[in-house]
Amino acid sequence: MHELFDYPTFERDFLISHHVFTTSLDLMQELIKRYSVKKEDMNPQAQPATAVVNVLKDWILMEYGNDFNDNEAILKVVQEFFANQLSKDDPETAKELKEMLDIALALKPPYPVDLSKAPKPVAPKKTKGMFDFLAVSSLEIARQMTVMDEQMFHKVKAKEFLGGAWTKKDANVRAPNLTQFINHTNRIAAWVVSEILKQTTTSKITEAITKFIQIGRELLELRNYGGVMNILTALHSAPLGKLKNAWINIPTRERKDFEELTEALSLLGHFKNYRDTLKTLPASTACIPLIQVTCSDLNGLGEVFENTTTDGKINWDKHQKVANHIWSIKRFMRARYVLKPVDVIQQYILSA
Repeated sequence: MHELFDYPTFERDFLISHHVFTTSLDLMQELIKRYSVKKEDMNPQAQPATAVVNVLKDWILMEYGNDFNDNEAILKVVQEFFANQLSKDDPETAKELKEMLDIALALKPPYPVDLSKAPKPVAPKKTKGMFDFLAVSSLEIARQMTVMDEQMFHKVKAKEFLGGAWTKKDANVRAPNLTQFINHTNRIAAWVVSEILKQTTTSKITEAITKFIQIGRELLELRNYGGVMNILTALHSAPLGKLKNAWINIPTRERKDFEELTEALSLLGHFKNYRDTLKTLPASTACIPLIQVTCSDLNGLGEVFENTTTDGKINWDKHQKVANHIWSIKRFMRARYVLKPVDVIQQYILSA
């Protein structure tokens, strides 16, 4: 028995991956051609006009119209299509699509969120007029790390994951937001190491390590897996591994938490525990996934599969796999954390 064709998934994967084998402008022009097919030239059961309209609706909704926002040429073509041909055939639908596009174009990531129900931030205390990091609430630090991570994660566009764009010489052009996010994760890991090493006594180093384990636990509760990994990368680094006298005095509770954090994001089975957890989360869940795992997966697919088959056709099997990996994390971008920013904490982290 043949498997039923999953059209919604096919359409989603096609819209994500089409940049590899065509352009958005060419795709739009082909859709207009399909829309314009005369009734006498088609199968009596076919409804190309309706199908094209539905594709355009989904395309606009996907990433809030990023493909149209990034390209003046395609934006001009689609606006003219709405104003002329579609408006003539179906004024109500043309108006609806125009409004959808206008709303999408007006939004800029990260998209607005109602903070009226956000938990009250835990205000940091000042010691002798100085910002004492170790005295700040671990929960609030985790929240502020998450706010910053979310702002960068939500700016990353699906097409920035295509073709290893973030690894190219022109990565800042082809994948500016993804490159910025990757650089941010590296800076945070370096900050954790720096914050611990700048402590002047063994007891203070122990206190700082303990603090970051507590922050890691809070990040895990927030489902900020990227933030947890940044802390684990630092705590498992060679410079901190040498501080054996400090590690010996880590409290039992935090030592257990450290083991659990390490297990949650264990590299065993190519992050099997993390992958299994991610699969159970609905798209309505606010989450910061491990961007480096997705990039690694996509690099692997790029090494194993060619963009075209041996007979020169589009290798849809590859593009479908790539799109599925991208969507596995992009799906979380419609959910938002409801957390208020605390500038003094964010500024300390970014400037440290």
